[in-house]
Amino acid sequence: MSQIHEQCPRLLSVVREFGNCESDYAQDCILTRVGTCSPYFQWRKFSAGNAYKRYNDLSGCYGNVHEIRLSGSDLISERTKTYALEMPICQDEFDAQRCIENPSNALDLEAQAVREIMNSLRLGKEFRIWSEVLEPANYTAGNLTDLTGNEIDNADPALAANPLTLIRNTIADTCSAARPNWAVMSRKTSEKLIQNKAFLGEGCCNVLNPIETVAALLGLTGICIADAKIDLAGLGLPEEVVDIFGDSILLYRRNDDTTRTDCPRGTFAMEATYTPSGAVSDFEVFRNDANWDMGLRGGVRVKVGYSSKIVYQYDLAHLITNVCV
Repeated sequence: MSQIHEQCPRLLSVVREFGNCESDYAQDCILTRVGTCSPYFQWRKFSAGNAYKRYNDLSGCYGNVHEIRLSGSDLISERTKTYALEMPICQDEFDAQRCIENPSNALDLEAQAVREIMNSLRLGKEFRIWSEVLEPANYTAGNLTDLTGNEIDNADPALAANPLTLIRNTIADTCSAARPNWAVMSRKTSEKLIQNKAFLGEGCCNVLNPIETVAALLGLTGICIADAKIDLAGLGLPEEVVDIFGDSILLYRRNDDTTRTDCPRGTFAMEATYTPSGAVSDFEVFRNDANWDMGLRGGVRVKVGYSSKIVYQYDLAHLITNVCV
């Protein structure tokens, strides 16, 4: 017998109450989101080299106007991927909450299930993004800098890299259409920058919003701190909690305004999100009660998921690795 899964948009009201703080995740910092009404979508990838080609645009009185192509772009077809998890809640757990004398002390078990699933989904997404983006093999030599032996906090002043000079020169050497305007780094790296003499000089300093000061000195719109952690150990093994974002600095181009024609700019990471007709969010929440595969009295299953596809253009980013000792 088929089962009816009831969609529950009301449960989405609790999605901000889970595990890691929302500000710990840096995924929203790099992603330019574009909605799609179908799991299938298309996007154009433009050639950075063709963007600066010069054409013969002289037209005589009787001559033919020269024809050009669409900036050497390629139309690419993609399909979103669906990520989802579900959690069972047996009837005995609901009955236990009803025995609590003060109803305000009772847990909303379905809301709690949504929180835990949402935390796992966002954590998984964060891990997938940085596993991909922080892989040096994805970058060409011109978009990759390795500071091994010249880390910004190297104990030998003669070997320590000057991050202000390094990053500003890296940005200046990039063509304007791909020039980085944002950066992502770990908490450890951001603290090293805040304390670096290249930014604040010797000793002191009582500076308001120091990371904003560093971003301004680097000529960046902003710096995002990737602060989320993940347990890499398998189930049943001792915890191995580490920072998801490694010892790197990612400089990248982000552009949320694709309507401007006077200043065409690409964007490093685009996420196509599929929102089905009638859905109230990119995330969908379903519940299915009367599940009889849980103990004697059955229970409820809560399911949460989303569908998206992230497209990266690595020529619009620069990765600096092994930044700190």
